[in-house]
Amino acid sequence: MKSNTWNRRRFLVSVAGAAFAPLLLTATVGCGENGGSSTGDIGARESKSGATGRQPTSAAPSVFRIGHQKADTLNLLKLRGTLDKRLAEKGVKVEWLAFPAGPPLLEALGVDSLDFGSTGESPAIFAQAAGTPFVYIANIPNTNNNGDGQALIVPKGSPIRTLADLKGKKIAVARASGAHNFLVQILQRANIPYTDVEPIYLSPPDARAAFDAGKVDAWSIWDPYLTVAQRTNEARVLINAKGIVSPGPFYLASTPFAKAHGAILKTVLEEIEATSRWGREHIEESAEILSKDTGVEKETLIDLAKRRPRGAKYIGLRPIDDEVIAEQQQVADNFGKIGLLPKPVVIKEATLSPGEYAAINPRPVVALSGGENGKGTR
Repeated sequence: MKSNTWNRRRFLVSVAGAAFAPLLLTATVGCGENGGSSTGDIGARESKSGATGRQPTSAAPSVFRIGHQKADTLNLLKLRGTLDKRLAEKGVKVEWLAFPAGPPLLEALGVDSLDFGSTGESPAIFAQAAGTPFVYIANIPNTNNNGDGQALIVPKGSPIRTLADLKGKKIAVARASGAHNFLVQILQRANIPYTDVEPIYLSPPDARAAFDAGKVDAWSIWDPYLTVAQRTNEARVLINAKGIVSPGPFYLASTPFAKAHGAILKTVLEEIEATSRWGREHIEESAEILSKDTGVEKETLIDLAKRRPRGAKYIGLRPIDDEVIAEQQQVADNFGKIGLLPKPVVIKEATLSPGEYAAINPRPVVALSGGENGKGTR
């Protein structure tokens, strides 16, 4: 048992430099992670409950531990306080934990220091490959269909003009992030073996420093880092993410918590839906709240929110159905084909049964095929 835990932690630490793409103003780019708040091994605690690993129980927990990242929907939900109020009525205190990245968030979830959180599609795949005991709870609609929120950029005066020019070049990217998925796919599209480029695995803040200093030739990155690089450094977009396969980010829960506390998960999903809708209807107010908390300029948040696709399907949640699973499986297979995963990943093994999803999801759920139960109880 100790060996398995150590191996999982070692693998996750190896990808912890990735940073989760912020789901800016309630549902933005489905990338990887963001740079953000100061954290320890399991995130920066924002309540004084001091909760750690919990013992198995069928009773409602006294504390519900949520991992969030800078400027994502959960960050806005925390600042609005509506979930805290609802759960307080049930005798449950919410403990908010800030993370700079998806991999450390998933590590915390895997060692029972966290109950629920959100991350991009790629960190979840790497965590599943490492044996982290989690299940997919809901999908966050991918609002990056036009590709503008993620791109491979080069310095203003770079001689790189086509993807073919990337051979032998140093490319900064957050390992196990959505930007990593993007890089893998654009290289495959151009028939460039992954081994023909030199990926430099850096968190977004470190990647920006390397990009500014000319230590890397290109940078695979997402908003708001993309927009900032374009504004301050006149970085040039070589190719954006239009046409890239990605289901978007996900809400995840530890497997034991999901099995024992469906009522809590239903409440949080209801509040996520409401906050997502509120954020779309109150863009300037949302930007004001998040800007004060995160330090991201209000104008940047407003611009990013306004260029997202409109429509009900881009707000709130998307159920974990066969279509979502197939899209996520394709991303996992892409990573597996080039040897980046320690073992094959079967996405459906980290899902709940159709009945369990129906019980927690505020929207109607399209039933999963393939039997009564998903294999979410690994």
